[in-house]
Amino acid sequence: LDRSAAGPQPQLHFVSRCMEFGYLRSIGLPVFGDAVSGAKTQAFVDEAASVSAAAAAAVAAGIGADGAYSGVAQAEMQEEEPLVTMDIGQGSEISIPQRVCSVFFEAEFSVGSMAPTFDVDICALGPEGKPVASFGLTLHSLDGRAAHRIASTLADLKVLRWPDFLRAREGGAGLPKALQDTPPASALMELLRIALSSCGRATLPEGFISPQECLCCYFDTMCDLLAPAAADFCQLFHCEEVLPSVFCVEIASSFVLGSTFVRAQEYYECPNEQFRRKCFSLEEFKAWCRSPDGGGQFAFYLKWHGFNIPSWVLDDLRTGRLGRLRPQEEALLASIPSHSGTHYIIGTAPGNAPTLRHEMAHGLYTTNEDYRSVARSILSEHLSVQETEYLRKTLLGMGYCDDPDILRDEMQAYMASGDDLGSARPDVKRLLSENFDAFFEHARRGASGAGD
Repeated sequence: LDRSAAGPQPQLHFVSRCMEFGYLRSIGLPVFGDAVSGAKTQAFVDEAASVSAAAAAAVAAGIGADGAYSGVAQAEMQEEEPLVTMDIGQGSEISIPQRVCSVFFEAEFSVGSMAPTFDVDICALGPEGKPVASFGLTLHSLDGRAAHRIASTLADLKVLRWPDFLRAREGGAGLPKALQDTPPASALMELLRIALSSCGRATLPEGFISPQECLCCYFDTMCDLLAPAAADFCQLFHCEEVLPSVFCVEIASSFVLGSTFVRAQEYYECPNEQFRRKCFSLEEFKAWCRSPDGGGQFAFYLKWHGFNIPSWVLDDLRTGRLGRLRPQEEALLASIPSHSGTHYIIGTAPGNAPTLRHEMAHGLYTTNEDYRSVARSILSEHLSVQETEYLRKTLLGMGYCDDPDILRDEMQAYMASGDDLGSARPDVKRLLSENFDAFFEHARRGASGAGD
């Protein structure tokens, strides 16, 4: 009700669509632009005062409660003028703000075209608060629960500043764990996940064919704008020798992990000979990925969860054979201890045990001749020519290069970590897994003895 409006009769406004329009009309209430006479307006005003709150809550209850949200988000959201406040039952309410802003994003909420839904226009911001060209997107047809979760996630970012782009610092201690690393990119990924998992839709910036591509390119664009140094990336890396001469670089963020290894990994085993063992830039590789031959999109950072490169690739990276080093590549080189002999580098996220096992199997295959010999024997003696060809085609379809030894290495690594690649040969998978366990345990005992 707006009793301050000009004219002899008070004006009645409905901006919430938490109830179906048909229901509103059925109880005699006008909806948005419905034409009503002055006399009927007064009647609606009087009638509105007696509308049962329980009836409205019953209709809105279909939205459902979504549990607790972070205190940071709730406090920040209260500063915004709410677009809608919804009673979700049991004395609980959720609010959808009109607007949520941080240094990274500006988001505007509006009532959707279909009740009871909401739309969110999200604009990515760069330094000085200027919109980042081509990085505006809209989330459509969100129910109340999803809209509130999106507002909450955006509000969480309000405690951050530009130095928090790669990792939340002291001011972001209260952020959810999922947003601690690369907060804006991780938050954008969470917004898209919330929208799409709740049957909403996303209109992506022009030129992107998937949310994954949009996210990867957003991260790269922000890196270009903010220019973090190698020292900034070094703080995100943890390197440990997990097996003799096998060094694991752990990086929590998928965006940082993928962007650190992308050129080295593709220099080693890209299916396109334009890049394998060649000098190339990230932009050249991204352009190929967007071509029909490259799959049509660049979603590298979210497609691959583990990486593996032999030490000679690291040597080529260090000597400039891949081209000018990017800051995260400089950080990678700085994080690995000096090692005079043949060694192997793998990259994973902390706590990803299956991927770590897969990558360690690659490390053993390269650094341990006995392990490699047994793995090759198992593959050649137990798989038929037809089965080997099936596995080869499967790996090529996944994006690996047609190199016989690289493909054998991938076969043993997948099977040693529990994935038979659809071959329906659990016996071969078991033999390769047992081979890995035996050599891994032997290496651990050797390391323990050396320490004693």
